[in-house]
Amino acid sequence: MTFLKGFLVAVVLALAGPAGAADLVASYTARIGNADLYNSNGARLTEAWQVLRQDRANYHRFGISQPGDEWDPVFGNIDNRAALERMIMRGGMAPEVRRRVMQGGTLVDVRIYGSGGQGRWAEVTLAGPAGSAGAANLVASYAAYIGNADLYNSKGMRLSEPWQVLRQDRANFHRFGISQPGDEWDPLFGSIDNRAALEQLVMRGSIDPAARRNLMQGGATVFVRVYGSGGQAQRVDVTVVR
Repeated sequence: MTFLKGFLVAVVLALAGPAGAADLVASYTARIGNADLYNSNGARLTEAWQVLRQDRANYHRFGISQPGDEWDPVFGNIDNRAALERMIMRGGMAPEVRRRVMQGGTLVDVRIYGSGGQGRWAEVTLAGPAGSAGAANLVASYAAYIGNADLYNSKGMRLSEPWQVLRQDRANFHRFGISQPGDEWDPLFGSIDNRAALEQLVMRGSIDPAARRNLMQGGATVFVRVYGSGGQAQRVDVTVVR
């Protein structure tokens, strides 16, 4: 697996409490149309989480949809739509995702994660490769708990950037045999070159301030997904859950 240029997309925090193992409970794609940018009283919405809730209300309740909108099994329920809004509002969203949602005319992927069939947190990303040519497929994913050891480099110096922490976590797991409950194996980052590429991808991307803070404090779980095509990675999505 070789790495190409990429960027970090979608940082969404959990509602509350420590994160454990999470499964994909539901997912859908939605195109944010002009109607989704206004509430049912015709007032312009001012936050991305409001727009995403309105999109699901338009789809399920008012029968308003755009090409690319998909059905989902969760948000036909008004209480679940309110929960979606709260999950995103209490968390964060990458600045580029927020900007594109508020402009309208963009396609987003929404994934609900949880356990026991119950959703606990949501992830919102731009649909498709988001700026790269061609379709991108999930080529690898893993979860990792950011422990105290991941906050320091191999010389004992405190790390100062989230991309450094993410790289150190994989070095600790693969090279030094240091792991915490919740850490998962991945097929890519046993290679020192791939760990360096991971750092570069995240460094050239963007990250929500709340997610940065939670990651740099430690005690958070990250879900990392690597997308690409033709045996080459094109982007990395990182979700931080606390």
